[in-house]
Amino acid sequence: MCNIINQSGFWIILGTIIGFTLSELSNIIKNKVKNSNLKNLLMDEIDSNYYQINYKIKIIDNIIVVLQDKKFLSGKSVSFSSTAFTHHFASIIGAFTPIQRDNIRNVYNLLSKIDEILNDFDVNYLDDIDHLEIRKNSLSGINKKHIAILNNLKDSLSMAQNLISKLKEGEPIDIYNRNNK
Repeated sequence: MCNIINQSGFWIILGTIIGFTLSELSNIIKNKVKNSNLKNLLMDEIDSNYYQINYKIKIIDNIIVVLQDKKFLSGKSVSFSSTAFTHHFASIIGAFTPIQRDNIRNVYNLLSKIDEILNDFDVNYLDDIDHLEIRKNSLSGINKKHIAILNNLKDSLSMAQNLISKLKEGEPIDIYNRNNK
């Protein structure tokens, strides 16, 4: 045994094994910290979007009031934040349960679609006005159509806000009935 310890090859191998082990442990710790930070970033973004939903509902309510008054108000507004979701969700997907992932994906898809519809609202509304006679419609009919669309958006925003609320409480909604399969 003493001869093995005295041989330089033994110390080289032992040093290599210890160095490799320490390097791997360091990488594991760094990845855990990084993933924790990215998860916190994503949850902060979700929280910010939660509060922005109230702002969007007010914008939609204002548009509805103006349309009922036979006037027009643009639907353009600040888009929901999606940077953390777009760039980091895939790398931290394992930090969430399948039900949490379902909720997060649905929230971001809803918010993205709502932003798209609101940002295109002006063009779509004005296109309907420009083609009023061709479509054999009236201003009142067009306004009713767009008010219905806006009310649907408000319902979708409320659904997204509920999903976020339950997610933040640690009780995500099993939207695909995963637990009943």
